Amino acid sequence: SLNNVWGVPLSLARTPRGAVTGVYEVGINAPGEIAPLARLVQPQVALVLNALPAHLKSLGSVAAVRREKLSIFEGLETGGTLVLPDDMNAESVPSPVVKFRFGRSQKADLAYAPADLAWRTIDITCAGQRIEAPVPGGGEHRAQTTAAVMACAIAGGFSMESAARLADVALPKGRGRELQAAGVAVIDDSYNANPVSMAHAVAQLSKRNGRRFALLGEMLELGAAADQAHRALANQASGLDGVWCVGEGARTTHEALPSAVRLGFSVQADDALADRVAQTLRAGDGLLVKGSNRVFWAKGFVASLIERLQASTD
Repeated sequence: SLNNVWGVPLSLARTPRGAVTGVYEVGINAPGEIAPLARLVQPQVALVLNALPAHLKSLGSVAAVRREKLSIFEGLETGGTLVLPDDMNAESVPSPVVKFRFGRSQKADLAYAPADLAWRTIDITCAGQRIEAPVPGGGEHRAQTTAAVMACAIAGGFSMESAARLADVALPKGRGRELQAAGVAVIDDSYNANPVSMAHAVAQLSKRNGRRFALLGEMLELGAAADQAHRALANQASGLDGVWCVGEGARTTHEALPSAVRLGFSVQADDALADRVAQTLRAGDGLLVKGSNRVFWAKGFVASLIERLQASTD
């Protein structure tokens, strides 16, 4: 995504002159980044999806991450709407700013609840209307994102019906999209990772039938919280059939895993690792690939692994 000090201006410059609607991502890596970029975008609707333990190395705490993300309100057009979770503390946002909250509580402007155990669909209630909406990719964490997208659409003047027209094709590459190769389900969640998103991904993998494997890359930019986060990941993944760990930060995860689950540690994701993984998997298996951007995504690792799996059936 083009969400930084270079990417946001580039995205704006590439927007067609006749465009009616535009969606721009404003990213975070260090303090003081979001507000100036938001003022460039001047959104009518601004979304803060969550505040998670990411970028702690530069920001120091989840509270600081939250405050930085909420500063997006500074770019809102007059009368614009800030969309945020119903349980998020927004004391740093002036009261005159229009707020539209989504969540699972009664105080949410847009409330959602699971319509099935796998969170493949959710029931949405807003302004007295109720509708069922699909959740691309399924899972409670993606249900939250689906509700947030619908909240933004409604705040932007779209109907609930049009906002609910989501399909699995809406799940971007590297964000949990499931790929099939040689009968193996490869869950490509390789774009990025933090402790919360990693826990959600592993939990969803654990619910699958058949053998369940994970290729877990280190989680970067966690600062002093890195060691504890990687140890916790080992506990979350301990019930899987096998785990490979990649990157120096993930060495802690590898060492903390039960010996029966450990399939190997690699400093980096390379061709040799792809060969080992492909040789281990068989039809009916499920494999999660997830780690920080530089571990897998930046190297095109999933595409290389898919090629090897497909070649094994030729």
